[in-house]
Amino acid sequence: MDPKQVLKKSSIFSELTPFELLKVTEICRRRFVSKGGVVISEGDDLLPNSALYIVVTGLVKVTAPLGGGKELVLSFLSPHDHFGEMSMLDHRPRSANVVAMEDTELLMMSHDAIENLLADEKDMSLKFYRATAKVLAQKLRTANDKIVERHTPRPQED
Repeated sequence: MDPKQVLKKSSIFSELTPFELLKVTEICRRRFVSKGGVVISEGDDLLPNSALYIVVTGLVKVTAPLGGGKELVLSFLSPHDHFGEMSMLDHRPRSANVVAMEDTELLMMSHDAIENLLADEKDMSLKFYRATAKVLAQKLRTANDKIVERHTPRPQED
């Protein structure tokens, strides 16, 4: 699939112009991960090759370890979904594990390359960070709703 089309359908790049999308495609690399392959491990420090990922084909599972070999499934991501933006923004270690549930193709952009591109492109930078903020706000609202739902007493049946 054409990287420009993948980016256009991704929520964090959907507002970019065709020319801006072309600039982003220039910093993209493809990565193929076999079923069961680890893309990101929770706690990994940011390395020079840290990246933002967009799913082109396939499916990945995002989990948080609970200890004792257990994990909490945070989400499943399919084509046009993205991950890796939190570490890009706060420069902290990875907050979750990401594992391919089937053979998966990813577009990846190194954090350094994105930051360098956005430093030179102010209009693109505003669009990207605004879209990223909206996505993160939605993820936070969803997490809040799940927490409230778990802690809301259910009516007793007679």
